[in-house]
Amino acid sequence: MNKKDDHHKSFLHVFQEMEQFIDESFRRFHSLLERQIFPVEIKDQGENIEVAILLQDIQPEQIQLEIIGHHLRISIHDDAIYEQKNDKNHMTIKQRAFQKRERIIPFPFPISANKTTATLDKDHLVIIIPKQENKQIIPVNKIKELD
Repeated sequence: MNKKDDHHKSFLHVFQEMEQFIDESFRRFHSLLERQIFPVEIKDQGENIEVAILLQDIQPEQIQLEIIGHHLRISIHDDAIYEQKNDKNHMTIKQRAFQKRERIIPFPFPISANKTTATLDKDHLVIIIPKQENKQIIPVNKIKELD
């Protein structure tokens, strides 16, 4: 085996390690983006509607709730930074992912922003929406007959 073959094998080995390092980094980065849509459970609690959502590793400042008439929009902003260092090859890969997940839930009544509450307890977001009574009773008057 000559010196040229050794150099070629050495270069090939370094190239394969770099390729493996980059492939692994992209697989990890892609897994950050693959979070599924968050499941929503809606329960009728009599006078209130309870919306329960399981959100893992989410802080209150990442959650935005917006009321639009008869609809509740729930937005989750997820910002992740991934950094991997390989001292052997003197390489550092930094990746950042921003993801916005959103659900819009329709209701058969307008939602009152003043009466709706939301709490995040560990990984459970619970939104309590009071049911609105939209019905108004209109009295029917009898017309007086003229003599």
